[in-house]
Amino acid sequence: MMASGSAQAQTQITLATGAQYSNGNYGDTTSTNALVVPVSARLSFGAWSVRATIPYVTVRGPANLGELLDDSGGRGSNSGSGSSGSGSSGSGSSGSGSGNSGSDDSPSGGNDDGDPTTPPTVPLAADRSVSGLGDSSLSATWSLDSIGNSPVYLDITGRVRFPTGSEADGLGVGATDYFALTELGYSGDRAGMFVSGGRRFLGDASTTRRVDGWQAGAGAWFALSHRFTIGAIYDRRDPSVAGGTAPQFVESYLAWRVNRAWKVEFNVGAGLSDASADYAAGISISWQSARRR
Repeated sequence: MMASGSAQAQTQITLATGAQYSNGNYGDTTSTNALVVPVSARLSFGAWSVRATIPYVTVRGPANLGELLDDSGGRGSNSGSGSSGSGSSGSGSSGSGSGNSGSDDSPSGGNDDGDPTTPPTVPLAADRSVSGLGDSSLSATWSLDSIGNSPVYLDITGRVRFPTGSEADGLGVGATDYFALTELGYSGDRAGMFVSGGRRFLGDASTTRRVDGWQAGAGAWFALSHRFTIGAIYDRRDPSVAGGTAPQFVESYLAWRVNRAWKVEFNVGAGLSDASADYAAGISISWQSARRR
């Protein structure tokens, strides 16, 4: 994302993968753990970027983590735009260790909206072990850098999540969801911060009538050197079913810029509500091409 007219014609490709482990009781007596391996590709051209992601998921335990296992593998928030230099996951990634983890944001399932025509979610076996694709997503982001020749930037993202994961196995939500997201941040030479927010438009799953809601996040980063950056992110979402618990999650990360093309990031986090994983940790690796006209 550059300001000059000639740079607007430049394109860049970013490929990323990694692994994210999370564990939590989600209000139950038995814990559920998940290992998520997301694969993503992003094409940036001028002020625009388009990103496609699909995760492979392994879950052990009774919690229905369909909404938790989002395209970023259960980490982070929408926040930390690539324009910020924070080394975070990119605007609109929208996956979180706090992700809504079941039909009522308490992954044991059930329906709390009082609608007698909506059947309850079928409980999953306490000893279940399943693997497969999670829900994939496609997003487009428009970025305005250096607002008023300052370090302030603005990202606006539209995103669609597709039901490619199995709803019966708790690997997907079983519906198509839409997201409208924005992020406002300050990206200085050595440090930065951001706030983000957006609206989630959720489709109805076969067993649950879901409700639209808001989400918000905030964070900051600091460059220890030209290769290492540390940061922290907070993320909150409205529950996906009326009467559910709002997921909340906080995490910190260390990003290592190996060279101009490669970056490695380590993260750890903890949930702040019963609708979030108790803790999560992971690693991500990304490769970025040189910009081309």
